[in-house]
Amino acid sequence: MRSLAFLTACVLLASVAVAVAVRPSGPWPVLFGDDEERRVEAALARSSGEIPALEADLETFSDPVLREAVVLGWIARHRAEVDTPAAVALCERLYGVARDACARRVSSPHLLDPEFQ
Repeated sequence: MRSLAFLTACVLLASVAVAVAVRPSGPWPVLFGDDEERRVEAALARSSGEIPALEADLETFSDPVLREAVVLGWIARHRAEVDTPAAVALCERLYGVARDACARRVSSPHLLDPEFQ
């Protein structure tokens, strides 16, 4: 059974993926602008050796949903390459319940999705 935090992360990442994949035109609402899309893609593309640059990228996101999607997506991609304290430090960039759930997931191996281990 997947944890609530994992399901929340999946929903957020799916929202970002849909917003990136579907270019709204006509009556469709614009979910976020081209600049934000480029910043999300650039942050997710950072390697595990670029954590300070990733932290600087995170400071540019005023939308907590985008920030959470970037942190959770980046950790999911690089979890095997990043030690637990570094991953928890990234979780500290989030707010409220998202921060606590993220930190709990990265510090408890049984809460991590086996796909990313």
